[in-house]
Amino acid sequence: MLFADGGGWGGGPGEVTLTQCYTEGMATVTFDTLKFVERLKAAGVPEAQAKAIAEAQREVFAEALDSSLASHSDLERIERKLIEHDGEFKLIKFMLGMLLGGVVALVLKSFF
Repeated sequence: MLFADGGGWGGGPGEVTLTQCYTEGMATVTFDTLKFVERLKAAGVPEAQAKAIAEAQREVFAEALDSSLASHSDLERIERKLIEHDGEFKLIKFMLGMLLGGVVALVLKSFF
Protein backbone atom coordinates (compact mmCIF):
# COMPACT_ATOMS: atom_id res chain seq x y z
CA MET A 1 0.00 0.00 0.00
CA LEU A 2 1.38 3.43 -0.87
CA PHE A 3 0.39 6.49 1.14
CA ALA A 4 0.91 10.05 -0.05
CA ASP A 5 0.98 12.75 2.59
CA GLY A 6 2.39 15.85 0.87
CA GLY A 7 5.97 17.13 0.74
CA GLY A 8 8.20 14.97 -1.42
CA TRP A 9 11.65 13.54 -1.63
CA GLY A 10 13.11 16.99 -1.20
CA GLY A 11 10.02 18.66 0.21
CA GLY A 12 9.57 20.87 -2.87
CA PRO A 13 6.25 21.89 -4.41
CA GLY A 14 4.38 19.23 -6.33
CA GLU A 15 6.35 16.37 -4.82
CA VAL A 16 4.91 13.62 -2.67
CA THR A 17 6.19 12.10 0.56
CA LEU A 18 6.04 8.35 0.28
CA THR A 19 5.34 6.09 3.22
CA GLN A 20 5.32 2.42 2.42
CA CYS A 21 3.07 0.20 4.51
CA TYR A 22 3.02 -3.54 3.89
CA THR A 23 0.34 -5.63 5.52
CA GLU A 24 0.05 -9.41 5.37
CA GLY A 25 -2.23 -11.03 7.88
CA MET A 26 -1.42 -9.51 11.26
CA ALA A 27 2.13 -8.35 10.44
CA THR A 28 2.65 -4.75 9.42
CA VAL A 29 5.85 -2.97 8.45
CA THR A 30 5.78 0.76 7.84
CA PHE A 31 8.70 2.24 5.93
CA ASP A 32 8.89 6.01 5.57
CA THR A 33 11.03 6.51 2.47
CA LEU A 34 11.23 10.29 2.94
CA LYS A 35 12.61 9.95 6.46
CA PHE A 36 15.04 7.29 5.25
CA VAL A 37 16.26 9.52 2.39
CA GLU A 38 16.61 12.50 4.73
CA ARG A 39 18.66 10.42 7.14
CA LEU A 40 20.96 9.22 4.36
CA LYS A 41 21.37 12.77 3.04
CA ALA A 42 22.23 13.98 6.56
CA ALA A 43 24.94 11.31 6.67
CA GLY A 44 26.47 12.68 3.47
CA VAL A 45 24.92 10.38 0.86
CA PRO A 46 24.04 12.20 -2.38
CA GLU A 47 20.27 12.63 -2.90
CA ALA A 48 20.08 10.50 -6.06
CA GLN A 49 21.92 7.67 -4.36
CA ALA A 50 19.78 8.03 -1.21
CA LYS A 51 16.61 7.75 -3.32
CA ALA A 52 17.95 4.64 -5.06
CA ILE A 53 18.82 3.04 -1.72
CA ALA A 54 15.37 3.88 -0.33
CA GLU A 55 13.65 2.35 -3.36
CA ALA A 56 15.79 -0.78 -3.09
CA GLN A 57 14.98 -1.06 0.62
CA ARG A 58 11.26 -0.68 -0.11
CA GLU A 59 11.45 -3.47 -2.67
CA VAL A 60 13.29 -5.72 -0.22
CA PHE A 61 10.59 -5.17 2.41
CA ALA A 62 7.85 -5.91 -0.12
CA GLU A 63 9.53 -9.09 -1.34
CA ALA A 64 10.34 -10.31 2.16
CA LEU A 65 6.78 -9.85 3.34
CA ASP A 66 5.31 -11.44 0.24
CA SER A 67 7.51 -14.52 0.38
CA SER A 68 8.34 -15.28 4.00
CA LEU A 69 5.34 -14.51 6.20
CA ALA A 70 2.60 -17.03 6.79
CA SER A 71 -0.88 -15.61 6.47
CA HIS A 72 -3.74 -16.46 8.80
CA SER A 73 -5.14 -18.87 6.21
CA ASP A 74 -1.73 -20.62 5.99
CA LEU A 75 -1.74 -21.16 9.75
CA GLU A 76 -5.33 -22.43 9.69
CA ARG A 77 -4.46 -24.88 6.90
CA ILE A 78 -1.48 -26.22 8.88
CA GLU A 79 -3.60 -26.53 12.01
CA ARG A 80 -6.23 -28.54 10.09
CA LYS A 81 -3.51 -30.85 8.73
CA LEU A 82 -2.12 -31.42 12.24
CA ILE A 83 -5.59 -32.23 13.55
CA GLU A 84 -6.14 -34.62 10.61
CA HIS A 85 -2.92 -36.46 11.40
CA ASP A 86 -3.43 -36.54 15.17
CA GLY A 87 -4.66 -40.14 15.03
CA GLU A 88 -1.62 -41.17 13.02
CA PHE A 89 0.68 -39.53 15.58
CA LYS A 90 -1.05 -41.45 18.39
CA LEU A 91 -0.67 -44.72 16.46
CA ILE A 92 3.03 -44.09 15.84
CA LYS A 93 3.50 -43.23 19.52
CA PHE A 94 1.75 -46.47 20.52
CA MET A 95 3.82 -48.53 18.07
CA LEU A 96 7.09 -47.00 19.30
CA GLY A 97 6.07 -47.74 22.88
CA MET A 98 5.36 -51.36 21.99
CA LEU A 99 8.64 -51.65 20.12
CA LEU A 100 10.59 -50.18 23.03
CA GLY A 101 8.78 -52.51 25.44
CA GLY A 102 9.69 -55.50 23.25
CA VAL A 103 13.34 -54.47 23.08
CA VAL A 104 13.49 -53.99 26.86
CA ALA A 105 11.86 -57.42 27.36
CA LEU A 106 14.42 -59.08 25.03
CA VAL A 107 17.35 -57.35 26.78
CA LEU A 108 16.05 -58.38 30.21
CA LYS A 109 15.45 -61.96 29.01
CA SER A 110 18.99 -62.26 27.66
CA PHE A 111 20.61 -61.13 30.95
CA PHE A 112 18.33 -62.88 33.48
